[in-house]
Order: sequence, then structure tokens, then C-alpha cells
Amino acid sequence: MARAPGVFEISADEYHGDAALSSSGARRLLAPSCPAKFHYERTNPIEPTSEMQFGTVVHSILLGGEDDLAVIDVKTWQSAAAKAAKEEAELAGKIPVKLADYQVAKAMVSVIRSHPLAGPLFRGGQAEQSLFWTDKETGVDLRARPDQMKLNRRRPLVVDLKTSGSAEPFEFGRSIDDYNYHIQQDFYLAGIRALDLAKEVDFVFVVVEKKPPYLITVGQLDAVSAEAGHFYARKAIRLYADCVAHNDWPEYGRNPGEPRGLAVLSLPPWAQNEYFRES
Repeated sequence: MARAPGVFEISADEYHGDAALSSSGARRLLAPSCPAKFHYERTNPIEPTSEMQFGTVVHSILLGGEDDLAVIDVKTWQSAAAKAAKEEAELAGKIPVKLADYQVAKAMVSVIRSHPLAGPLFRGGQAEQSLFWTDKETGVDLRARPDQMKLNRRRPLVVDLKTSGSAEPFEFGRSIDDYNYHIQQDFYLAGIRALDLAKEVDFVFVVVEKKPPYLITVGQLDAVSAEAGHFYARKAIRLYADCVAHNDWPEYGRNPGEPRGLAVLSLPPWAQNEYFRES
């Protein structure tokens, strides 16, 4: 059941356990994924990858949730002792983290805090507040959990931290496309506006590399990328509403309520071009 509209100070587990649609869910509805995958993963939660867990550790240290971590001096989780320590931490409601990973995360956070642009962005404001609202057009319940909101400013600001293999702007642009971060941005801004927290909001990505010297890029989406994020966010919300209305979570290439049919399968364009050149 979805929570009533508002801003809440709740744990990450409470937030992720809510039935409202989040930006990560919206991204799983759209190609190259599909509603069938979204629906399956909603009822069969997937185990977080090591990359996802490491990102959580960095966020926890930077945003004030370090008390939620249980640092364990092991190299892997393979031994019986390591597995037991990990399980004990999880039963205590802690996030288990290997000592070496914790030390890397601490070094990254130290670089972020000392960065002339990134550091001040994470000082002051509200960290990891959970937003819940209802979409006016579709009636779909939505949620978002911005890393940092700084709304008591002349120009309100949302800051989103990303750990990445590369903080080089063009390369991170590929990550924006791969992970649909532009859709995430639109969700966060839509929630702030829907709850009347602010009307005009700036959104800034802080991208930090995961290897020394932990280079950082602070940047904003260009107008076309932001517009694309809005388009696909709306597409996902409408698709979700359609799936709920039909009680149908279709696989690839089918809309909710449509019958199944044969798909047209094609060689990729480069292979077709190769064929035309050689034939």
C-alpha cells in the first residue's frame, strides 16, 4: 500500500518497501526492459550487486548514515566466519561492508568533501528525505528519495551523487543513457513541485570515480537531455497506469491488453549494410 502524499523521514528499507512507483521502477518498465520484468522483480526482489552495495556505502558515509554500516575485516564473504559476521550484521539492521571497501569509500568521501564545487553542495539542506505524491494525470502513486535537497535558497537545488567508472563528461553521458539518470532527475523534480516544496529547482550531478585519485565532475543535464527525461518519465508512468488498468504486465513488444503475436526479427543495421555491400 502506498503512503499518503508528503515528505517523510523514514529508513531506506521503509522507503523501498512502499508500493508507490519510483524512478528505478519506471526505468525497468521501459525498453530494453519491459513490464513483465518490472512486475517479476517487484514480487521477487533481486539481490543488490556489489557495485550497488558499494554506492550505498559511499552514500551512507557522505550523507550521515555511517552508523548503519557494520565494517568487517574480511577479504571476501566466502568463509564460514565471514558469512556468519555478515548475517549477524544484517540481522542487526546494519549494512555489512568489507574493511577494504570501507576504506576506499572513506577516501572517496574525503575527496568529495574537500572538492571546491562538490563539497559545499553536501553541507546543509536535507539528506535522503522521502517524497510521496500522486500523479494528477494518471492517479499513480509515486515516490522519490533525493540524496540532498537545498530548498531554503533563492534558487532551490537538488544534488545527486553518482559513483562511476569515469567522471569524464562524455563518458558519463553514456552512463546517463545506460541507467536512465535523466528519468530519475525528472522524478525528483516532479515530486518537489507536486508537493509544493519549490516551483523552480536546479538539479546537479556530482560524479566521483571509484579509483584514485577519485576525480570528480559536477554537472547538469543540457536542455534536450532534461526534456528526454521528462518524456520518458511520463511514458513510464502512463504505461504503469495502463498495466494496472488491464492487470496485464506484457513482455517485449506488446502493449497492455493487446494479444500476443509474432515479432519481426531483423539483423542489426550494420549487419544488413554488410550484406548489401557484399551481395
